[in-house]
Amino acid sequence: MQPIYLPVMWLSYVPAILLDVDLRVVNLFFIALASGLALRFGRRKQGHEQWWVYLPLLLLLSYILITYTTFITITEEPVVVGFYALLGYSVYHQRTGWVVVALAGCLLSRYALIFWAATYLIYMLWQEDRRKALWIMGGTAVLCLFLMIISQGIYEIDLFYSLKDAYLDSFQNPDIRWRTENTIAKNIGLARFFGFDHLLVLHRAVFLGSLLLPPLLYIWYHFRLRGKVASSLFALCSLKLCLVYFFNMNALPYSYLFYTSTFLSLVVLGVLSSSFAGKLATEGF
Repeated sequence: MQPIYLPVMWLSYVPAILLDVDLRVVNLFFIALASGLALRFGRRKQGHEQWWVYLPLLLLLSYILITYTTFITITEEPVVVGFYALLGYSVYHQRTGWVVVALAGCLLSRYALIFWAATYLIYMLWQEDRRKALWIMGGTAVLCLFLMIISQGIYEIDLFYSLKDAYLDSFQNPDIRWRTENTIAKNIGLARFFGFDHLLVLHRAVFLGSLLLPPLLYIWYHFRLRGKVASSLFALCSLKLCLVYFFNMNALPYSYLFYTSTFLSLVVLGVLSSSFAGKLATEGF
């Protein structure tokens, strides 16, 4: 078949092909990466583990490895899960180099964060570290360009752009109405509350909301939360909120799409547990 995915979605599997190993190893690697990033937050400086991070992760991994194994065997979504978890981790810890890698990986796999990324960088440029913002912008642009060139995706921009027409066909073509309704009925998300004739409206709301939500969140942060919440924590939480909106409002809510936001929730949970443990340690508990 003609590959239609953005470059990082398939470039991630090239090492496994070169080493002649099972492609599922790549999916397991990215799931392990996301899990490790969440667990790293769940350790206190004294070395004690916060078990409330382990429990939901154990339940999630049990489901993926035992019940819903097709997430590993026939989807590329673990790649997206890994890069978004890395982005959340890097943004919170303010690791410039890793933010660049993660942003490029996210934008060239599933670009759901494109408006959040623009808002995050503009706010950093305006109110925080101008030099760091420019480094992230320039580094991400160069890395994305490099990946587009080596994958030859730069010569297929029209193909990527035309995919939206095939996607819209799912909401407008009565011949495949049964397929769209079947997908919606079997999965979660808000699309089940909309009739087939209104799915196009929902799709437009996804775009409009994804465009407006990040700047609205940052306006709220700037005027109400700036003195109370660290900018790195707000960046992580705002990314999570934007993913919640995007995937839950998606008019074709395939189940595997929700794992990205779910693993990012574990990263956020790890941040909160680590902060709570640190507060208790400071107060002598």
